[in-house]
Amino acid sequence: MRIPRSLYVALFVLTASLGVVFTLLAALQDDLGFASSSLGLIAGATFFAAVFAQIWLAPFADRGHARVLMVAAVIVTALASIWFALATSVIELVAARILAGLGIGAFQPAARAVVSAVDPARAGERLGQLAAVETAGFVLGPVIGALIFQFWGLDAPFFLLASLLVITAPLLARIDVPEVRHVPSGSRWSVMKQIFGRRQAVAGILIGGALFLPVGMYEAIWARFMTDLGATTLFVGFTLSMYGVPFAITAALAGKYVDRTGPWRAARFALLVVVPLTIIYGQLTSPWALMVLAMFEAVGNGA
Repeated sequence: MRIPRSLYVALFVLTASLGVVFTLLAALQDDLGFASSSLGLIAGATFFAAVFAQIWLAPFADRGHARVLMVAAVIVTALASIWFALATSVIELVAARILAGLGIGAFQPAARAVVSAVDPARAGERLGQLAAVETAGFVLGPVIGALIFQFWGLDAPFFLLASLLVITAPLLARIDVPEVRHVPSGSRWSVMKQIFGRRQAVAGILIGGALFLPVGMYEAIWARFMTDLGATTLFVGFTLSMYGVPFAITAALAGKYVDRTGPWRAARFALLVVVPLTIIYGQLTSPWALMVLAMFEAVGNGA
């Protein structure tokens, strides 16, 4: 059974709608005049909401509701994108980002459940391809947003991506979702207890958290940092795209490697790459040097 292309398209547009904020935060701050301390609230709101959604909504994907989750997710994220475009205060911006986080937090587990169930023997490869599409959307979104911003203003990227999300909803509604086997029994709390009772699961959660902690930090400060160093909004978007190229390639290739050798070698490699590079970021003052460093880090994060 083939994975429907509409799933990949929807994921790309969904993550692009989130990533577009990445490059426009500095321009948004200059336009609305809020304090730099609010950048972290606006950027972090999505991640906190996504964590909540993944914990509480992901089990429904294993119980035959993956299609409903994906359709609802793109509609909710479209509404969040429109709200973000119309927002005039930090509270509204944060609320819109929370709504977007709920959308991506509902979509990701459902999409992963579908691609894993299609061919369990190639789950690593399938999940790697999904990660590549997800990252491509997240890092191309800023470039798309920066280009549209140059010609049509700050609100236009959000309205465009919201429209594209609405278009994907009926396509997702027609996806034939394969049956997911070996569904854990019991309440949500008991299932979570089972998961956290497995050392391998806890290790995976900790590795994921460690690798994405810097990503959350970059989302808040990258555009402001680069702009203060003299970079244009378009260049900020370009740096994010250049990060995405090695990430997407590595994620797609690493999936096959993990299927053959297991996840721990890839995890050790990822940490050995990401940890020292994260320390170096703060010592650089050239936007071009920062972009090159990010491309090397992307290899570790892709793995």
